Amino acid sequence: MSLYQNVKNALIDISHVMDTGLSQNGQKIQLVFGKNYSASSML
Repeated sequence: MSLYQNVKNALIDISHVMDTGLSQNGQKIQLVFGKNYSASSML
């Protein structure tokens, strides 16, 4: 159940970052995704 919540939160964060500008901040999306991935793996 917690794994599902982590994936759901990560997808919400990714979609939010994509809304801010996919073509302009491509590298920023990678950095944010990396941070979310490491945070979810720690749990």
